[in-house]
Amino acid sequence: VHAMFQAHTFEDRVLKIDLNGVFLVSRSAVRLMIRQKAGSIVNISSLSGVRPSPSTAARRSSRSG
Repeated sequence: VHAMFQAHTFEDRVLKIDLNGVFLVSRSAVRLMIRQKAGSIVNISSLSGVRPSPSTAARRSSRSG
């Protein structure tokens, strides 16, 4: 099977880490902030999400996700 059709490609892994990672960490932080009745979440992104290139398409796409 060609690598492009494998279930777990490098691009899949990058997208899962970059997109799901922010959500999961933020969700955990919110639970703590609710208990403390205070807190802030600051997510920092990258301009590379709006300037894609073929060699880094997955990473750059996930940055703007």
